[in-house]
Amino acid sequence: MVNMSIHTVIDPASATTMAEVRANIDDLDRQIVVLLGERMRFIEAAARIKPNREAVRDQWRVDDVLTKVGETADKVNFSKKLVQKIYAELIEASISHELVNYDHLAGNNLNGREDDLPEENKPTKVKVVEKDSADGHTAEVESTWVY
Repeated sequence: MVNMSIHTVIDPASATTMAEVRANIDDLDRQIVVLLGERMRFIEAAARIKPNREAVRDQWRVDDVLTKVGETADKVNFSKKLVQKIYAELIEASISHELVNYDHLAGNNLNGREDDLPEENKPTKVKVVEKDSADGHTAEVESTWVY
């Protein structure tokens, strides 16, 4: 059985000051960020493993995740609607992050994926011509990635 409890200094029902509430929220936020970072590392692994760019957005998986978090919310007496709304945003951000990582790997031609890149993201070949010369050379220009 998975432990679904989160560490807080006090029980929310026993909080009597805003300082206590805020300190505990700050502690929870730190824990959430750690977990989100771990989740994103798995998203990056998915970008490395998936066979093509079209596989990044998998509606079946989106629906599956939303169902599972809704079930978890029910088990811990939390709003299913709210958690699914939050997760829908998280999933969209995760898909965007995965696409950036997929394109980065494809742009570096890892796993032979360069052909999967959208045309505007493919590395560009340019003709290098010296001054007063007609015999140019073709050179690969490395793509620049902005995160």
